[in-house]
Amino acid sequence: MMKKIVACLLILTVSTQFIFAKSAPLSESEMAEFTRSKLSFKTKSGSYGYMDDHGWYTGIDYDYWIGYQGFNKISEPKFFEIAGYEEEAREAAKYHKRKVQMIVGGLASMVAGSLLLSSMHEDEHPYNDVLGAVLTGAGGIVFSVGTYMSLTNRYPSNVAQMVADDFNDRLMQQIRD
Repeated sequence: MMKKIVACLLILTVSTQFIFAKSAPLSESEMAEFTRSKLSFKTKSGSYGYMDDHGWYTGIDYDYWIGYQGFNKISEPKFFEIAGYEEEAREAAKYHKRKVQMIVGGLASMVAGSLLLSSMHEDEHPYNDVLGAVLTGAGGIVFSVGTYMSLTNRYPSNVAQMVADDFNDRLMQQIRD
């Protein structure tokens, strides 16, 4: 009976030390390592637009987040890659590539349409004015969508928060071990 009590006390002592060791505060060097490596983000939001002569307001609201590892700003794909979320990193990279393509493509289309409109006479080619207007209008729409996409992230900030919490918990555990 005495052996069982001693064994139980020994198990209790070891498990208590294990629990308290895990919840003990980090040393200064461990805290510095954690601070330099942790993932975090800041959100940015706002709106832009204009009011025309008739009092109509045209504008857009935006809300996006900027990722950080320690004190260094990182891209959305890099944020997910560091955290070990490879699929989300690939999706975010595709999203960011697509928005750049839309901005550049839309701008090129607007320029091409404008040049077509300004360089051709209607007598020479009767459909150039229509083609130029379509290129300019479509390019403007694509450019606008790409510009709006540049003010957004592929994943919302609540997903970034969950990923950062998960990574930081694993990082804390790794530093303590």
